[in-house]
Amino acid sequence: MNKTQEQAWIMLFLAPFIVAISGGVFVWLFYLEGRLLMLAAFAAWCILLWILPYMFGKIPTKKSKILFDERDKLIQKRATLAGYLGFWWYIVTACIIPLWFVGPTGSITAILLPIILLGGIIMFSIIQNIATLIQYGWGGKNHE
Repeated sequence: MNKTQEQAWIMLFLAPFIVAISGGVFVWLFYLEGRLLMLAAFAAWCILLWILPYMFGKIPTKKSKILFDERDKLIQKRATLAGYLGFWWYIVTACIIPLWFVGPTGSITAILLPIILLGGIIMFSIIQNIATLIQYGWGGKNHE
């Protein structure tokens, strides 16, 4: 298992929980009208999401002469594309479902919008990491 696969496994299980918990706090603070607290929670959330991949990038593994090659770059590009496709399918579906239930003259609460966004971020992360793991699994035993 190479470094990219290890990071995909870690992020597959860890990132959705971190996004859900920190984003849930963000939405909750927004709901309570604590604008300053909401801004602080949003800043902490952004910092956490930028630091998290670098924190787990330092996992001690076997030393290899080749850390990242063209195949890894292509896998990462395809996995990100799959994540974006899944994200947009989710967003389109999440926008159509409330319209279906409340009708064209109905209304929804504004707190639903950041919840939909958090679901999209979680969906992107899950699909991207699963696509990464699937693409590494398509090769033979030696990843040929």
